[in-house]
Amino acid sequence: MHKYFGHCCFLCNKLLRMNLERLENKQKLIWYLEADHFSTLWKQSEDYGFLKEVPAHCLQQKMEDLR
Repeated sequence: MHKYFGHCCFLCNKLLRMNLERLENKQKLIWYLEADHFSTLWKQSEDYGFLKEVPAHCLQQKMEDLR
């Protein structure tokens, strides 16, 4: 559970930070489909590959929660 919570919290905070930067630059916000695309790319990367350790539906729910 600790790993699930930590990874979901990480994803949520990363996407929130990206949206705050976009707001500052007067750009469109990241919505679910774009967030899902980013999470797929991050799972394949060396830096954020740890996101594969939790089930996809946990991360998808966090992306839905950001709406």
